[in-house]
Order: sequence, then structure tokens, then C-alpha cells
Amino acid sequence: MTTFAPAPSRRHPCRRGAAAFTLVELLVVIGIIAVLMGILLPALNKARQQAWSVSCASNMKQMYNFTAMFALDHKGHLPRPSTLYDRYTNTPTGTRIEENDCWAFVSAGVVDFDHGGLWRYIGDVGTRRAIVMCPGDNGERTLHAGQYFNNGGTRNFSYAMNAWIRIDPDLGNPNPARRTNKYTSVRLPKVMKPAEKIIWYEEVGPNDAYCVNPHASIDDLPTPRHGSPKAALSNYSGAAYGNPIYRNAGRGNHCFFDGHVESMTPSQIIDNPRSHYPLMAEDI
Repeated sequence: MTTFAPAPSRRHPCRRGAAAFTLVELLVVIGIIAVLMGILLPALNKARQQAWSVSCASNMKQMYNFTAMFALDHKGHLPRPSTLYDRYTNTPTGTRIEENDCWAFVSAGVVDFDHGGLWRYIGDVGTRRAIVMCPGDNGERTLHAGQYFNNGGTRNFSYAMNAWIRIDPDLGNPNPARRTNKYTSVRLPKVMKPAEKIIWYEEVGPNDAYCVNPHASIDDLPTPRHGSPKAALSNYSGAAYGNPIYRNAGRGNHCFFDGHVESMTPSQIIDNPRSHYPLMAEDI
């Protein structure tokens, strides 16, 4: 009789469990990650700020191009800087605003994207909204008469025009010698030293597109939003002009009458009032 030996046992050797991290090792890894984040996040934030500033400068360059196109179609005359009271109505005054002003306003700090002289050159509302708003805008509240202006709306633009472009006896244009001119705005070819004088400003919480005095008016503060802590933007008082944090902590983009854009600290504008006046007294 044939007998069969029992099959050999297929016992697997004991497997040793996978080694786990100790608490100390985990803490070391977490510490390394934290250090790397501390190094990388500021660099990433700086890169994002720089991207916003570049995009903002591109916006201003496009704004200048559309402004120059307007001038070409109006015998050299620039669009008029709009005040917060320039609002479209179905009247001759409303028609004048729609045809001659850069744009109309719904209320202080709120642009009317359907009515304005520049809009004929900028096709759709979405593009208009994107061009007049700096991507790095902190959303600071609108300033009017040196106070926060609560108009129930959200400010939707960042840039304002040089108010001296406008010739309007009713408003009392800052340049009395220009009030008798039959036209309503300065002609671009007549601007003296265009590479030294600013046409478009980037402001802190603008209430309108009428930048009358960026050297002393609380309503026309040049912004330091690029590369600046938000604390620098909170100095909403007359003392801001003498505040070294506000004056030098960051920069804003500003477009000149020849079309070039510069990144400037507020102090560079505040300390150089000649940069604001397209036609100085001796130039008239």
C-alpha cells in the first residue's frame, strides 16, 4: 500500500512590520516644512504683487492709448476728467457728458460703464471694468471731502485723470487763464513737456476721475498699494502727506502725457508739483 507523506508546511517567516516615524521625526519634518513655507510664501507674495503691478501698468498704458484715440477724433482735445456729479441723463447736459467726458458716474466712486466718451473705443463692459480697476486694488473705501463716503455701492475703479485737462467755468477750472477757451479740454499736442507731466493717476479710494491736487488734497492721495502693507493705506488724514510710511512704503503706477508709465512712491509726486500741470503759467 502506498503511503503519502504529509505535505511540508508552508509556513511564512514572520514579517516584520514596516518601520513608523517616531514623534521626534514627525516634528522635524513639520519644522522643515514650516521653514520652507516661511521662505517661499514671502517670495510668492512678492511675485504676485509684482504681477499685479505689471498688470496695473498695462491697464494704464491701454487707458492712455484710448485717450490718445479720443484726441485724434476730436482735433487733439482730450476727454474731460469726470467729477462725481457728471451723471448721464437724457438731456443736453447728459449728452455732453457722454460725448466729451472720460466716463459718467452713477455715484461717488461708482463708474457708469454704459455712458462716457472713452467707452466707444473699449468694446464690451467686461473689458471696461477690467481696464479701470487695478488688480492689486485693496478695496479701500471711497474718499470724499476727506471722509469715508458711504454711498451704498462698491468702488469699481482705481484711476483718475489730471483735472487741469478740463476747461469748465462752471466748475472753476484750476487754471483761470484757460477758462475763456471755447473748447472744453486741453489739446494733447499743446501739453508742455509731456514726458514730465502726469495724465492718469492711481489713487487711494478715488471718488471721481478728477484728480485736482495730488500734492495736498486728501481726496487725491496717490496710492502706495504696490509693495505696501495695507496699514500704509489706512492713513486717511491730512497728516498722511507728512507720514513717512505712507510717503515711501510702497508705489503706485502713473501714466504721463507722452504715454510712458512709471512706478512711483507718493513722495515722488507730492514733492514735485510741476508734474501735475499740463500747462504751466509760463507755458500759456
